[in-house]
Parts: sequence; C-alpha cells; structure tokens
Amino acid sequence: MEFDVYMQEIHWADSIGRKDIANQLFENYLVERQHITNHLK
Repeated sequence: MEFDVYMQEIHWADSIGRKDIANQLFENYLVERQHITNHLK
C-alpha cells in the first residue's frame, strides 16, 4: 500500500539523519491519508 511506502521513506530519511525530510514526508503522509479518508466518507 502507498502508506507503507511513505513510512519506509520516513524511516529511511530519519536513519540518515535527515529529520527535516522525515518531518516533511510525515506531513505529506497525514495530508494524503486525510484526503483519502474524506473521499471515502
């Protein structure tokens, strides 16, 4: 699932010390998850 890929990318960015990228990816993840959730209602 696409959300699993987001989590892998977040963990990878965090593991190489790029917390800024990890945080941005997490924000993107939250926005996309909310968008999909709202669309399914």
